[in-house]
Amino acid sequence: MIQQDNSFSILLISCSNSLNGEGLNSDLQTCVQHQIAPRMVQTGIFYQDRKNNEGLFPLPPQIFAIQLEQALREGSINAFKMGVLYSKVFIKILIQTLARRDLSNIVIDPVLYSRKNFPLLEKNAYTLFFHKLIPMADMITPNVMEAEIMTGKKITNLSEAYKTAEHLYRITQCSVLIKGGHFDSPTSTDVLFDGQQFYTYESPRKTQPLIPGVGSMLSTAITCNLAKNMPHHQSVLQARKYIEKMASTGK
Repeated sequence: MIQQDNSFSILLISCSNSLNGEGLNSDLQTCVQHQIAPRMVQTGIFYQDRKNNEGLFPLPPQIFAIQLEQALREGSINAFKMGVLYSKVFIKILIQTLARRDLSNIVIDPVLYSRKNFPLLEKNAYTLFFHKLIPMADMITPNVMEAEIMTGKKITNLSEAYKTAEHLYRITQCSVLIKGGHFDSPTSTDVLFDGQQFYTYESPRKTQPLIPGVGSMLSTAITCNLAKNMPHHQSVLQARKYIEKMASTGK
C-alpha cells in the first residue's frame, strides 16, 4: 500500500469524469502514486453517454467558492494545479483568491476541448483566462492544439514548437511546456522553455492505446514534483518517467 507523505500537499481544481478516469480521477491517482496529500475543488461533472454524446454540468459558483476557501483553510499548500475550469465566473473567483494569497508552484493545464471537441472553457471566458489568470501561474502545460489556439500560430514541427513556447513565455512570464503527444512523428516530444533555456524531452511513441487522461496526469505529476521543490526542468523529466512507467506497466 502506498503511503501519502502529508508533509506535502497540493490543491487540484478540475471536473470529475466517472466514465474513463480522466479529470480529477486521474489527478488523485497521480498524487497517491507520488505520495502527495491532495485536496480537491470540483468545477463540474463531465459525462459521456452510450451514444458518445458529451457534456459538462458545472457546479453553482457559490459551491465552487466554498470548496476553494475550505481547501485553502486546511493548511499550507505546496503546489496548485488547475485543469478544466469551464466558467468565467470560476476564473474570476480564482483570480480574486490568488491575488489575496501568497501561493507558489501554480500549474495551469489549459484544457479547452475534450478529445471529441466538446468545449471545456466557455468562449466568453477566454480573454480573462488567457490574459489575467494564466500570468498568475508558474508553469502552463498546453498541448499542441491548445498552444495553437492561445497564440494563433500553427505548430507542425519542433522548430515551431520552440518559437511558440518562447512566444507564450513572453506573454505570460511563466514556464511553458508544450506537450507534443499530438505530433505526427515516431517520437513523443515535449518542449519546455523556462525563460532562459529550452529543454526537449523525447521518448518512443507507444503503439498501444493512449491512457485516458494522460495529459492531465503528466501535468499533475509535474505539480507533485514542484511541491517537493524540484526545479521546473527536473519536474518535467521525472513526470515523463512516471508516465512512461504507467504506459508500460499499466499502473
